Amino acid sequence: MVLPSNNKKMDELLAQLLSFPPHPLLAQPIGEEEYENHITRVLLYLGKTSNNALSNGMNGPDNLLNMLDPAVNSLSFLWVLVAQGKARPDQVSGQDIAANASNPSASFWKDCLRFSEQFDVRQIRFAAAKWRELLDVMATIARAADMPILAVHPIRAAILRLDPESSTFTSNHHLFVSLCLEAKLYRAALPVIDKDIHDFPSGATNVTTGVPASLNGTSSSNITLSSGFSAKMTYQTYLEYYLYGAMAYMYLKKWSKALDFLTCVITAPVGTNPSAIMVEAYKKWVLVGLIHKGALLKYPSQTAAASTRAYHSTAKAYEGVAILFERGEAVKLQSEVKEGQVIWAQDQNSGLIEQTLKAFRKFCILSIDRVYASVQLSTLALYDPLGGSIAATQLLVLEMISNGDFYASLTFPDSQGDSEQDSLNDADPMLRIHGGLSLAGEASQLTAVEAQLSRITDLEKRIQATDRRLAFGKEYLQSTVKSRKNRETGITLSDRVERFGMMMELDEDEDLMGSMG
Repeated sequence: MVLPSNNKKMDELLAQLLSFPPHPLLAQPIGEEEYENHITRVLLYLGKTSNNALSNGMNGPDNLLNMLDPAVNSLSFLWVLVAQGKARPDQVSGQDIAANASNPSASFWKDCLRFSEQFDVRQIRFAAAKWRELLDVMATIARAADMPILAVHPIRAAILRLDPESSTFTSNHHLFVSLCLEAKLYRAALPVIDKDIHDFPSGATNVTTGVPASLNGTSSSNITLSSGFSAKMTYQTYLEYYLYGAMAYMYLKKWSKALDFLTCVITAPVGTNPSAIMVEAYKKWVLVGLIHKGALLKYPSQTAAASTRAYHSTAKAYEGVAILFERGEAVKLQSEVKEGQVIWAQDQNSGLIEQTLKAFRKFCILSIDRVYASVQLSTLALYDPLGGSIAATQLLVLEMISNGDFYASLTFPDSQGDSEQDSLNDADPMLRIHGGLSLAGEASQLTAVEAQLSRITDLEKRIQATDRRLAFGKEYLQSTVKSRKNRETGITLSDRVERFGMMMELDEDEDLMGSMG
């Protein structure tokens, strides 16, 4: 809905901003070439319009964003939003924004989210650099206000709006997951980090058609190094993304996912030595392996030899904990953990160490199913030396049963205590081990299998699509021509002599046939 304006220049500006797409919408959609011509004229106009003009009146009823539809006038809305973001005073605090919903800054964040959820992808593919600039502006403003939480949801929505599968890695992925960690919104990161990365931006343009990649194609053909959707990245960008993603999973206790992400970091190719990021990831990988698998895991087969040597020499304290964990030496393990408190704190792994000790207790308790079918809690507590009391063991067992880690049940005997609380305190419950998986555990395992099958099916489709794309690529065609030339030049001298002799014999036969005629 267009609001009235008393400013002639504002009216002229608004008319230009609303000029694309044509209104009312044409009954017959315009062709791609005409669409591109229209959008080029709009981009030229927007590029010449000053930020002051676009941000004029942003705190009042004449705010241009109130007169534009982000789903229809996506390019104009984007330009105005970036201009107004840059015009925001840096001194606006996050507390002021949160306390006053009518604050202009609060309105700005609502407009950011509205745009991120609704923008026309086709239009925005012609303004990739400006789109990425908006994400950077949002992150800068949120961090300046000491409230990174403000930028998390709009940036996530923008990433998934552009690429719903989030399958092409960009600098925006790194920006987003780092904001999630700063804001401690670990669960908010899942819609992005749960999606598998299949591609990295390439230098190629769309090879399937002659039109710009911004009109069609997969995310990998649209999100390229030259498109502007991603800032320049280094190997460090990639490593940090997977390390940060692993940390988000760790906070949520999704140990299997965390292990996968950490594996991506520690197995990255190296020159002479692994980077500090890789060493940091390895230390966490050792602890997460203990928590999830109960053992010091073997290096993945793709780990570089230089990396394994560096990991072993720089993470001896962590490997020492892992060895004692595997041996089940509770007293020595507890002592080793206590002695290394400074190391764990310096590496910011104190929380993981606590989880490791808790995992040690869990695996000790789980080991009793090889000995008992049922056991009293007082006896079970003997298998939990780090628990400290029967009550602590009981709480851990109940947690394990609730989470589906342990298919068992606790039976409380009758008690003649004066109160229900006395009965619980005096009782020595019986733990009955049912064996196998609980219904919750089976359901969880089935869900995991189904998810894995879905990922495999999706990966197969992507491999086929990649094969087709490569078959039409310039590099593949050049390689094919080169290999053919190599096969021809690879003919030995004896082969050439033999081929020449056969040709001579054929000529002689033809001559003989001619003379006989």
